[in-house]
Amino acid sequence: MKTKQSFLTLFVCSMVLLVVFGCSKQELPKGMPKLVPVTIELTQEKKPIADAEITFIPEESITNWFAGGMSDKTGRVVPKTHGKYPGLAPGKFKVIVVKSEIDSNETVKDPEGKFRPIIYRLVDPIYTTLETTPLELEIVDGGNKTFSFDLGPAVRIKAKLQYP
Repeated sequence: MKTKQSFLTLFVCSMVLLVVFGCSKQELPKGMPKLVPVTIELTQEKKPIADAEITFIPEESITNWFAGGMSDKTGRVVPKTHGKYPGLAPGKFKVIVVKSEIDSNETVKDPEGKFRPIIYRLVDPIYTTLETTPLELEIVDGGNKTFSFDLGPAVRIKAKLQYP
């Protein structure tokens, strides 16, 4: 009987410690605002696009809470601020999307005479720079939590190679 009580006491104490320390919210860095949970749906030609990198650049230069993520096979992205904290800070963002493919069967000779694989862009270049992207979103606490972006027709554009 005493063994059962000891086990029960140990079990209850373990559960209390787990709840208090193991299930507590992750502490945000000093100055980071409350993050809003958001899901992004990326499509290309109205089909989900996988393995696309997405970056959220705050439009207001007073904040430095950059965020990003990678789309899964369903085209969904759950952004993380500073690569670690799920969600986006409230505010307006420009959105950049990049997807590339390396073709190791096709090479080009660099200025040093080394053969390098060809890299292709699989998203229209308009979406890949801050200056040209038309994609924007505004995050409001309690507002829309799912945003959808269609990246237009599929492309396969040979990237311009830059060497050190």
